[in-house]
Amino acid sequence: MISHAFQSPVVHHAPAFQVQPTSYLTKAKKPTARAFFWTAALAPFTAAVRTRAQAGRCYKVRKVSDKGFGAIALEPIASGQLVAEEEPALRWSGAEDEAELQECFDALSVQQKEALLELEDAFAERQGKTILGIARTNAFQAGEPSDPLLEEEEESRVLYLELSRFNHSCLPNCGVSWDDREGMLQVYAERDIAAGEELCLYYQDVRFPTPVRQERLISLGFQCACPVCVAADPVSDERRARMQQLIEELEESEDEKALELIQETLRLYDEERLTVISYRKMAAYKAYAHSMSLGNLSDAARWAKLAYKYCLQCHGPYHAQTKVLRAHANRVRS
Repeated sequence: MISHAFQSPVVHHAPAFQVQPTSYLTKAKKPTARAFFWTAALAPFTAAVRTRAQAGRCYKVRKVSDKGFGAIALEPIASGQLVAEEEPALRWSGAEDEAELQECFDALSVQQKEALLELEDAFAERQGKTILGIARTNAFQAGEPSDPLLEEEEESRVLYLELSRFNHSCLPNCGVSWDDREGMLQVYAERDIAAGEELCLYYQDVRFPTPVRQERLISLGFQCACPVCVAADPVSDERRARMQQLIEELEESEDEKALELIQETLRLYDEERLTVISYRKMAAYKAYAHSMSLGNLSDAARWAKLAYKYCLQCHGPYHAQTKVLRAHANRVRS
């Protein structure tokens, strides 16, 4: 999963110009000619994932009640569909270096500068917005480790003029993925989405009870008012607190116990209706690794196939992690 430290808060302002839709029907590479054993089984799913976001776009950025602006689905969106992708307007080392950011800003066109200055600065004081404040509020991490078991690596930061308008929810319906092939941030649907729904990402790990999530998100400059936080359901909080416990227990558990904990984790995701596919991908990949360690090849093959399916859904077919999981699935079958 991409780290969202310093991502956009719920409150946004309107862009000063209309961002032109990117043509999503170019640059798509052909799949390799090599046939894998699971190609037929996953063919319909893979075909859906490979479909690029249409040039006309399936969402619109507009006013969203008291939250400012957000992205609204214009049509039904299928789980795993590429919703949007955008090249960064700014890319820098990730350091909070005002001089470096100013140099990047100065290289933008007049329209890009106007649009960037319309983005929220959650750290603005009386003197007004700053480039650093806007960057801290809206930046994404560029890059992800190729190994699905590795934690996020410190990479350069990027800022987007349109994708920064996607709001946060603790029950998100979309997730982001960095496409290193094309240097773009991509947004994928994490579940089926109806026309008229707001498209929401998650700025930080949402597997915490409400008070912890609120505290962590306030550090980004806003108080979350998503349905989960407003409800503050004690049962939901218990489930999410248990998710964090399971993450810690998994690190210390032997193979058989770890597999039991992974099954419990996936059950909790289902009960909580938490469709963050990167969480499920990680769980399935860990289950594959533990099954391999036990020498249970049939279970390992099942978990590897599931991890690969999840990776297709949240990263697409050409991502480095997808290639790694595809190789694992092929190896365990062989």
